[in-house]
Amino acid sequence: DFVRLKSINLQYNLPYNTVSKWKIDGLKVFAVVDNALKWQKSKLLPDAEAVNSYGEYNGAGYPIPRKYTIGFQLQF
Repeated sequence: DFVRLKSINLQYNLPYNTVSKWKIDGLKVFAVVDNALKWQKSKLLPDAEAVNSYGEYNGAGYPIPRKYTIGFQLQF
């Protein structure tokens, strides 16, 4: 028994009147968090998602890592 928030994605497009001063058509800033949160019933397993269909743990003792990504996209 577990619940996982797999991905959070935030994006913001800067207004055209702001980016036109820099002689570009658009600018998007974004951030992504993968494997953001996990709630699981069993505290014995590092990660409940690493259990196969037979109920055997096959994650080698490691949970699925959390990953952060930030970036921007320019439009000319």
